Amino acid sequence: MERKIFSKTLRSLLALVLTMLFLLSGCSGDENSIETGNSEQQSVVESSSVDVTSESNESQEFSDPEDGFYILYTEDEVDFSKAPKAEISIYPWNDDYKPYAYGQVVFKKDDGFYVYMYCEESNPKTVITEIGGNVYLDSALEFFCDYNPQKNKWKKNYINLEMNSAGVYLAQYDGKSILDLSDEKITVEGERRKDYWSVTAHIPLELLKDVYGEINIEEGSIVECNFTKCGSGTKIKHWGTWQMLPGTTPNFHQPKRFAEVQIRKES
Repeated sequence: MERKIFSKTLRSLLALVLTMLFLLSGCSGDENSIETGNSEQQSVVESSSVDVTSESNESQEFSDPEDGFYILYTEDEVDFSKAPKAEISIYPWNDDYKPYAYGQVVFKKDDGFYVYMYCEESNPKTVITEIGGNVYLDSALEFFCDYNPQKNKWKKNYINLEMNSAGVYLAQYDGKSILDLSDEKITVEGERRKDYWSVTAHIPLELLKDVYGEINIEEGSIVECNFTKCGSGTKIKHWGTWQMLPGTTPNFHQPKRFAEVQIRKES
């Protein structure tokens, strides 16, 4: 009799254990489903934050320049007459003043990048005289460029070079002054004429190595860039750009909207 009771009790306990294992297995499946859902929600949140803080490869929306723009590669003398122009014709945040402007870039092997920018203004505001000053408050031409976009696919590390007509400039990398990151110097020459002004800048390859670390730039390399024109402190405030930039307030610091541009020889 006692043996039967023991046997019955054992079977009941075994059934209970099996039931609990089944239930635990089902709960585990539900948790996995929940985690997947949370992961998807988190991914959406992270994608939303990409616009502000970092860039993922999948979220990139690079522009393919319709004008066939490229950076001219040379091993000889720098000749801007052979380089294509990127016209700064979009003024998304103002419509009362839109001066014609453009930019050109030449990469010289084992030397660096040469940037020429031009603007049709007869009397550009030129007050800032100190390198590293707030040049964007003057009438300024600007070149934004990530010279090594493969370094960090999640966060774009670009240099913003902002210049006034006197050749005074502000240059930053990831919010830090270039002056603090390298002993090599960017040089800028400004020129003012009756109806226009221009700047010519040289960004040494050695400076880029100091800033980015290991970097290999050659014919066929890709950079990501944009050209802009601004006057945040001028009598008539204006903000022009080569690539379309979204937003209700002026903001040139949108690397997600930079264009992918190849370094190559003349077409």
